[in-house]
Amino acid sequence: RQARQVRYSIGLLTEFPGLYLRMRADEYLAFFGRMQGMPDELIRQRTGLLMDRFGLLVARSQRLAEYSKGMRQKLALIRAMIHDPPLLLLDEPTSAMDPHSAKQVRDSILDLGHDQRTVLICTHNLNEAELLADRIAIIRRGQIVALDTPARLKAQLLGSPLLEVQLTHALDGRFQPADLADMVTVEASGDTWFRYR
Repeated sequence: RQARQVRYSIGLLTEFPGLYLRMRADEYLAFFGRMQGMPDELIRQRTGLLMDRFGLLVARSQRLAEYSKGMRQKLALIRAMIHDPPLLLLDEPTSAMDPHSAKQVRDSILDLGHDQRTVLICTHNLNEAELLADRIAIIRRGQIVALDTPARLKAQLLGSPLLEVQLTHALDGRFQPADLADMVTVEASGDTWFRYR
């Protein structure tokens, strides 16, 4: 019943963004900005700001067919953000990106989370989920099987953190793992110590 208002409130990045490859980047973003009811001047401002943030400003007038996969993914993310929505739905936002581009996108997502915006990310990259998320939902066969903060999930799923210490030389019996027993649990195996919380 409120399709237009919902569309204005959501930015969507799908796994396969479906760019119009014959268009130039600024034309493409203007097209989607107008679909979101944005005035042309605001579209120009947001296009410049976002393309600069993602390192695409120099490619602004290129046709999208000339963009690399990573550049296309960044442009699709800009398209989702062009109208500055309060909710972003991102499916695999850093797929097909080189490490530098992926870091740019992750940094931008972290910035977005600080300004009263909800960002929902679907990813198989566990390191990325831990870095970006306040809460993580693990889904199996369409059901949420775990939902919590990254730290609590790690504690539940992995148990106590483990620190491995490799000694450079023997301690000649002057110090033994048992000496730490009142503070931490320590096990020794040759010249390797395992410390548990």
